[in-house]
Amino acid sequence: MQEGGIGQSAVAGDCPVTAREARTQRQLGATRTDGQGRYQLTGLPSGADVEVTAALAGGVLLRTRLRLRERSCQADLDEDTTMAAMCRRLLDASVTEPTQDDQEVEEAAGAVCYRYQQQHRYTYRRHYAGERPDLSNEPEMEEAAEDLLVEAANHAVATALQTRTRAECQSAVTMIVAALRVRERMQFSWDGETRNRAALALENQVRRSPAQAAAAVAGALQLALSQVEMEQARDRLRQLLNAFEGGTMEAVEVCACLCVRNVGQDQPRLRTQEHVRQCLDALLGE
Repeated sequence: MQEGGIGQSAVAGDCPVTAREARTQRQLGATRTDGQGRYQLTGLPSGADVEVTAALAGGVLLRTRLRLRERSCQADLDEDTTMAAMCRRLLDASVTEPTQDDQEVEEAAGAVCYRYQQQHRYTYRRHYAGERPDLSNEPEMEEAAEDLLVEAANHAVATALQTRTRAECQSAVTMIVAALRVRERMQFSWDGETRNRAALALENQVRRSPAQAAAAVAGALQLALSQVEMEQARDRLRQLLNAFEGGTMEAVEVCACLCVRNVGQDQPRLRTQEHVRQCLDALLGE
C-alpha cells in the first residue's frame, strides 16, 4: 500500500492535529502544528478517505475532509472546510454501507458545499440572521451544515435551470440526491448512469405535466398514482427545493419528488436505484 502525507498552513500555533479514517474514525496519525500553524502528517494510506481535525483553544474543532489520491497534498483547515466536512458527516450518516455511487455523490456534494460556503458564508442561516454557528457545539454545527447543504442544492438547481449547461446540470442532480439523502432519509444514491441521464434531461429541458408524469410512472412501476398525488408530491419537494417552479415538471424533479416520503406514510414511492431508473425511463419514453 502506498503511503502519503498531508500538510497545511495557518491554523494556530501549537495545537493538536489528528487524521482519522472518515467513516470509522479510526486514528491514522497525529501531530501538532508549529509556531506558524503548519503541520505535517506522513505514513497515511493512499486512497484513504480522511478527516483531519485541529483542536483549538476554547473547544473549537476545525475539520477538513479529503481522499489521499496523491503521495502528498496540502489540506487547509478553516471555517469553510469545517462546514463542508460537517455536510459530509451528515451524508455519511444517511447510509450504513456506502456504495461507489454513494461515495461519488458525497465527494461531489462536499465540494459544492465548500464553494457555496466560501462564496456566501453563513447567509443560509436565515433563522439566525446569518450568524456563524458555535464551532465548539457539534449539534449546532450539524444544524447549520444541513441548512448549508440544502441551500447549496437550491443554488445548484437554480443555476442549472438558468444556464442549462452540462456541468451545472450534473452538479444540480448530484445536489438533489444529496439533499434527499439528508432531509428525506433516502438511504441510497442514484447510480452514475441515472444521474448522467437525469442531467442530460435537465440540460435538454425535458418537462412533463403532472398528468403526463403520473400516467407514465404509474404504468412503468405499477403504482397507483394520480395527477393530484403527483402535484402533492411536487409541492412537497418544492418545500425543500424551491428553485423548481411552474406548472410543468422537469424529469429530474418528477424522480426526486417520488423519493419524498408521502404525507402520513413512512415510505416514499421510489425506494431503490432501480425504481429511479425505471421512473426516468418512463419519463423519457425508453
